[in-house]
Amino acid sequence: MAKDDVFGSFEDAIRVRADIGNPWHITPMGRRYEPDYDLLRTLLAIPIEAGSGSESGRFANAIDAWVAAELRRAGFPADEVWPRLTKPRLVSSSERTTSFNQPRPGMC
Repeated sequence: MAKDDVFGSFEDAIRVRADIGNPWHITPMGRRYEPDYDLLRTLLAIPIEAGSGSESGRFANAIDAWVAAELRRAGFPADEVWPRLTKPRLVSSSERTTSFNQPRPGMC
């Protein structure tokens, strides 16, 4: 029997917030990263609304999904971040098509 893909329950919420803009801001003190805490609140609400207890691991999965989304927003290639937004959630290094040397449009 295949294991339930709990990260699938977070996909829609992450996609809705995917285009909120560049998380990097230039300030007098230098570059500053602005996390999407609204997305974190949304993702943490999903297991609560589903009635999942803390021992289910769904809260930890929500945090994993948020950190991965933030790393992608920060400019890390999508295939280098776990869990990936879509299945397969993990891609072996031999299957990756992106490189850290490729700049992401809009990143400062």
